[in-house]
Amino acid sequence: MDISSVTKAFQSERLIYRSPEDNDKDKEFFFKHIENDPVAKALSDPSILRPKNKKDVADFLTEFQKSVLAVVLCLSPDEAKKQNIESEEPVPIGFICIGWGGNPKNREQHRATHIGIVIADAFRNKGYGGESINWALDWAFSIPCTHQLQADEQQRPWWRMIYAVQREEGQSHFSLTPIGYSQDGSLEPHPVIRPNEGFFIHQACWPIYRDRMFLESPRRYEDEQILQVLFDFRQSMPSNGDGWISPKLFRLEFLKADPSISPTSPTLYRLVDGETYTQVSPDVFSKLSTELNHEIINLLNNGSFLNLRLASKTVANLTKPADLPQTFWASRFSRDHEMRFFPLEYDRKETWRDLYFSMKHALKDRSKTAHALNRLRIWKGLEDIAPCTVAMLEQSPRLEDTASCREELVSLGYDMTQKVQGFGGEPGANPHGDIYVKGSRYLNLRGGAWFSVGIGELDGRSYICSFRVLGRDHIEKFRIGLVNKAETRFLIKPSDQVIAVKVATTFGGIVGLAFRIKDELGEVDWKIVGKVDKPDDYVGIKLLKPQNGPYIMGLLLGLDACKVVTIQLVEKPGDATAMDKPKTSGQHVWHPAPPQTDVVTMFTPTVDETAFMLNMDFGGPSGSLLPLLTRVAIFHDDLNYNVRGLGFYYTDGTEREFGFREVLTTYRHRGTAIELSLPIDGPAGERIIGLGYSAPLASFFRIITRFGRTTKMIKPMEDPENPGMEILVSPHGEAVTGFLGQVRMIPLSGYLESLGLVHLDHLDHLDSSRPVSPSTALNYYKAHEGQSTSVLLNDVKRIGISCGRERRSRRPEHVSGFRFDFWDQSPPVYAGQWFKEIGHLDVSEGDRITSITLWNAVHGCAYHNGRNAMYSGVRIEKSGPGPNAVEVHPGPDGNMHELCYAENRFERLDSFAWGVFHEHDSIKVKVKPTPLAKKCLSRMSHIREGLCTKSDKIFWEVEDGKGGWTSVSQIAAFFNPDTKGLCGLEFTYKDNQIRRGGYTRGDKMTLKVKPSEEVTGALTRCATTVISGDIPHVSVSSL
Repeated sequence: MDISSVTKAFQSERLIYRSPEDNDKDKEFFFKHIENDPVAKALSDPSILRPKNKKDVADFLTEFQKSVLAVVLCLSPDEAKKQNIESEEPVPIGFICIGWGGNPKNREQHRATHIGIVIADAFRNKGYGGESINWALDWAFSIPCTHQLQADEQQRPWWRMIYAVQREEGQSHFSLTPIGYSQDGSLEPHPVIRPNEGFFIHQACWPIYRDRMFLESPRRYEDEQILQVLFDFRQSMPSNGDGWISPKLFRLEFLKADPSISPTSPTLYRLVDGETYTQVSPDVFSKLSTELNHEIINLLNNGSFLNLRLASKTVANLTKPADLPQTFWASRFSRDHEMRFFPLEYDRKETWRDLYFSMKHALKDRSKTAHALNRLRIWKGLEDIAPCTVAMLEQSPRLEDTASCREELVSLGYDMTQKVQGFGGEPGANPHGDIYVKGSRYLNLRGGAWFSVGIGELDGRSYICSFRVLGRDHIEKFRIGLVNKAETRFLIKPSDQVIAVKVATTFGGIVGLAFRIKDELGEVDWKIVGKVDKPDDYVGIKLLKPQNGPYIMGLLLGLDACKVVTIQLVEKPGDATAMDKPKTSGQHVWHPAPPQTDVVTMFTPTVDETAFMLNMDFGGPSGSLLPLLTRVAIFHDDLNYNVRGLGFYYTDGTEREFGFREVLTTYRHRGTAIELSLPIDGPAGERIIGLGYSAPLASFFRIITRFGRTTKMIKPMEDPENPGMEILVSPHGEAVTGFLGQVRMIPLSGYLESLGLVHLDHLDHLDSSRPVSPSTALNYYKAHEGQSTSVLLNDVKRIGISCGRERRSRRPEHVSGFRFDFWDQSPPVYAGQWFKEIGHLDVSEGDRITSITLWNAVHGCAYHNGRNAMYSGVRIEKSGPGPNAVEVHPGPDGNMHELCYAENRFERLDSFAWGVFHEHDSIKVKVKPTPLAKKCLSRMSHIREGLCTKSDKIFWEVEDGKGGWTSVSQIAAFFNPDTKGLCGLEFTYKDNQIRRGGYTRGDKMTLKVKPSEEVTGALTRCATTVISGDIPHVSVSSL
């Protein structure tokens, strides 16, 4: 605004600016067009969106008028006529304010404020917003000298400043559009961009991505080209849902730092030159000039440079830190060196050496000003994708429309038969369906040629990316896909026939291929690319066989922007009848391999779409492993409440495990599934004949077994407790040799959706030399209905103790679980998780478990008692003759919390429960009273849940060591200093004995019992404060 033109101070080209009036006209305008316009309120007001009344409008106007600048935007009479509004007075259309509610008290010195604007619906998208903002900015910088005005875009932190990458209407290329503003400055709601139409990118990250692309390739590309490639790449990668990270969740403050800010202040440092070697033995570097030596070290990374200084005294003398030329420090910022992430376009004022040490200093920062560290984090992430996206720009692989390609093959008289494809990630995340296919190409396998199959590394996996076909002279004829340096080359002769193709597929595409080739002599050989045997987790195998004849003509390859994602056989039409054609197994893939042909399957897999099938073959060929089977483990995800796989364990040490242990907890945080075990007595003739489950599988899973033989037809059973449970059993009690599981495929979160059976086609013949249980009951269930396993401590014969294992939810230094065996030959019980036995206690018949003590590391306040912990040691004691105890400490045994459950004259240990959770274990022991139980402080087990150290019960009458009894004379109660809750008690007796329970340190209150009184009971109550003084809630009575 031109101050000299005072007469036009409150108007601009089309608008007039006036103060709001306290009259019905203005109140009606704000009530109708501003406060009750849901779009306006949603964009301008952070409070809950709901209708406003007249009182709300009055309150709004009160706060509005407190602003540093509060004006109503009005159309001038001339502008109103252009909008077909006849009025002699200015027409209100909205408002603009600076410093809503006025400057906060005692902050006037900051000279910083905010600006806000709202325009009524009928007058939006006409440029009035930009015009009024310019007027308000002129006013703010000229009249009150508010030189640090923070407009909305300036106020927003960098991570909220977003580009929308999308195609504008009528355009074929992508463009960058800042969210929230149009080109004329008017406000717009943020766009809704479907995944197949565009994406969003931080404004601060876009220059970093361009720098990374330009560093990878000497060529310069237009923004539109880079955006198109980035869009295609995103479409080609499987999605696993949320891809966000939270500084609060990860406790990494540097994630808030703006990566576009570079350190500019020089860092003070002192260079240590070290000594000079005067008697230098001649080496090859002594024969080179100083300049040439410097050129050599400029090419080395820091590690190699330091090793060279150690190896050559000549180089050490020439490369003292103070003597290194600026070219050396500049080389540290080049493509292959440590500061390669520094902005390419930077107005450097300091020397290269000063800049280098400034960056070294900045990288040590971990706070929200660690701009360099956050930029480095983003840069390293881009390093994984830049080689692929640059190759996409440079090669521009040619693809054909899939439908057109299929029509052309049909017109040539070919059939397209069996097909397999990759998985697209989380259902619903990809708008194209299961997997994104950008285009297709046909690969002819007949006629003879050299084939070069390219493998590229993407997202931590090696994918099949390209095919190159070369003549017998090794000259390339054509190529398909994105060619990579890593290639596998093999020859298919003109007389050779490809009679099968084995495909390994996973999220995002194809990871392995094996061509089965028959030569003219009938010899068969495999040509393998990638990994098709012993597949990794989430990789399934599919064997594609010709349906119309003895060999395959070619492959119809479907590709996304950077890899092969679908493969379909192309054959000549055959004259074989449907009876002659081999049976197809649909589009499902198997892990680790399909079932054997000599078994019967009870499962109907999905045929209409690709299904990932786990073949959990625990019985071995013809059931040979069944007599050795002793334990089944369920891989349970207690965070997402589903089953992720099963493990089977045998007497000879064999282990067969199927499924996935890794669990996706939060983004970039990965855990391990817990393992819940069930016993199977294979040596005694127990056989699995069925299973029960709820779909989708949660922690509810049952195995049905039998002893002996069964010949009658078994009718489908129903669990009376869970009528909705799926029950599968073999028809005549045939032994089950495997389970089939259809997996819900979500990256790092796949779980079993439904199950089937694989059983023998005959009743197995038990070895007569093995002992067989007399029981022949069919409804013998073994179940896991939760993460807690309880066991009665009666008639225990043996207790085994297990430690954890590497890469499991419990490590070798943890006590992970127990196994209880019983004298009455009832099945063993696994409590906790069982991995490897490290100790055991044999219990004679009639003896009791008298004490269980566990140790865990101290974490935080002792009041929290280590219940949320993993145990590092255990001691179990029994009654009867020795050895009567076992104690193991696989982990550290110093500075430990001790949790002890021990019997005494008044109570016995009755039951034991072990609760297993992702990050901790929980132990509970219940007791039962003996006939002598009396005058006990409490027999309720929950009283001890708040205690952390040795948890012996305490009594107000104890034996005095002389054959008599003594009573308590003083009681001290201890309170947690943080929670103010009761955490321990200390009893002092008349003969000066002291007994403690719980945590007995810190603040305490005392009660002295008079000689004429005795304790008769105790009452606790919850409170938020502790009253110092005597204990008021202990009941006493006179003798």
